[in-house]
Parts: sequence; structure tokens; C-alpha cells
Amino acid sequence: MDAYRHDSKAAEKRAALIDATREPLASAHLLIELLESMEDASHKVADHVASDFGGGVKLICAAFRAVMMAVENNLRDDDAEQLRERTTSNHSSLVARFDLVGKALRRAGST
Repeated sequence: MDAYRHDSKAAEKRAALIDATREPLASAHLLIELLESMEDASHKVADHVASDFGGGVKLICAAFRAVMMAVENNLRDDDAEQLRERTTSNHSSLVARFDLVGKALRRAGST
């Protein structure tokens, strides 16, 4: 927040924007890996805890959507053109992986 004060230098603002985008992207990677692990384990879930497992999947999916929303919000910034270019492939890959694991978990009955 300090970087966005009126007296901050452009380089400080850019650095803050990069960090504020990099961290949610790193979180998104971890959440996707967790969902992929859960998909691998979904056939091992006992019937009496299936609803708990499904609830956990939904919670992690919501967390993924929230961090991706933060990324997308940061990329809308006027100073984010280079950042948008550098993260486009990463962003698209994460969304594609999320869609794939989501479909697999739905087929497994976990969502």
C-alpha cells in the first residue's frame, strides 16, 4: 500500500505490483497441485467421509478462484503491461489445469 502513495517512485509501484501478482500465482500453483493430488486419491475416499472430501475440494477450488481473481485484478493495472505479457502463459496453464482437474473430480463424484 505504501508503494501506491502519491510520492512513491514508479519502480517501487512496479515492484509492489509484481510481488502482489507473483504471490497469488505461486499460491495458485500449490492449490492446483493439491487438487491434482486429491484427484489421484479420490478413489480411496471411504463413503462415510465422501461429503467431507467433496467439501474440502470445493473449499480449495474457491481458494484457487480467489487467488486468480487477485492476479487478474493486478493485471488490469495500467502499469502491468509487461507483467501481463510475462504471466499470460502461466495464467492460461493454471486455468486449464484447474478445469481439467475439476472435471476429473466431478467424474469421481468429489464436487
